[in-house]
Amino acid sequence: MWISRAWGRPLPRAQLASLGKLTSWALLAFEALRVGDLALRGQLGAALAGRRGALLAAELVLGGLVPLALLAPARLRARTAALFWGALLACGGVVLNRVSVVALAMDLRGPMPFRPDPYVPSAFEWGVSIGLVAATIFLFGWAARHMPVLPKAGPAPAGAASAEVGAGRGSHGGISPA
Repeated sequence: MWISRAWGRPLPRAQLASLGKLTSWALLAFEALRVGDLALRGQLGAALAGRRGALLAAELVLGGLVPLALLAPARLRARTAALFWGALLACGGVVLNRVSVVALAMDLRGPMPFRPDPYVPSAFEWGVSIGLVAATIFLFGWAARHMPVLPKAGPAPAGAASAEVGAGRGSHGGISPA
C-alpha cells in the first residue's frame, strides 16, 4: 500500500482483497492447528495459565482472532484500512510468537554448561547484511520501473488496472483479481 503511494500508482484493491482472503484462510488453518495441537495434548489450560499464558493469549487474540475478523469478511476486505490493519496485526502475531519462543517464555533452569563469549558481528558481516538490504531495495526499484510489477501511473478506467499488471505476459502477477 505504501509502495503504491510512494510510486504514485493506483492501489490494486482487487488483488489485495484476494490476497487478504488467502491470508485469512492460511491464518485460520495456522491458528486451528496450533490451538488444536495444544488441546489434543491436554496442554491448552497450562499454556494459558500464568504470565506466559498472557503472552499466548495476546498472541492468539491480537495476532490471530483480530486479523481473522478483519480479513475474513468480504465487506471488510474491500476496505484498505481493514487490509492494512489485518496484515499488520497478523505479522505482529508472528513476530510476537518468535520473540515469545526465543526470549520471553524461555525458562532455563540450572547452571549454564559453559560461559559463552559475547558475540559481536565483524565489519565484514555488517557489510554483507547492509549490502543485501541495499541490493533488495535496488532490485525492487529496478523491477518496479522496468517490469509490470505495479499498474501504470495515473487514473485508469474500472477493470483496466488488473489488465495492465500483466500486459504482454498473459498473467495478473500471479494473483487472480477476484
